[in-house]
Amino acid sequence: MGRAARTKHERREVARWAQAADLAQRADQAADHVIAHCLAQAFGRTGALDLDALRSLRAQVAQRTAWPSWSWLPNTIFVQDLLATNGIGIDQTGDAGLEKYCRLAAAMTTVVNWLPGRTVVYYDTTLLDSLANTPIEQPIPAQVLYRLPAWGLYLGLPWLVGGAGVFACLMGPGPDLHTLGDHEDPLVSDH
Repeated sequence: MGRAARTKHERREVARWAQAADLAQRADQAADHVIAHCLAQAFGRTGALDLDALRSLRAQVAQRTAWPSWSWLPNTIFVQDLLATNGIGIDQTGDAGLEKYCRLAAAMTTVVNWLPGRTVVYYDTTLLDSLANTPIEQPIPAQVLYRLPAWGLYLGLPWLVGGAGVFACLMGPGPDLHTLGDHEDPLVSDH
């Protein structure tokens, strides 16, 4: 490889790393926004989730409850803890209130499953072009979902307006692939 080709290659690599860093920063900001928005909507308070407290909750619950390895913290456990932490019993909420809490908790769980690894995936344009031109002739087996590289992912989707992205994780008991766009309101959108 000649010097000019090597320099061009190096510039492309630097641009890719910059793109990855920008996407990681966007994911962090989106995670903070989702958590703050959900806490405000559910409990009228501001703040952030304490990852150490979530790790502690996970360790405590893991001693008495088993759940699939594909979930860092299941939604049902997170909902119960979130309500209890905020002094709300499930029996105190009507159906509409419980649905609201469940939607908000599902959004937060999607982000919470991303937090431990903070795995950000961005697509190379060559890969995108290849995928777009590849016919899918068979259904994709659901077992593929069990092989995700992390409990939660943030997928950069540069072809969407503003380069939006989505958080994605598996939620039980299915598992089902749960996604949350970094621009979505969990009370309005269906995941």
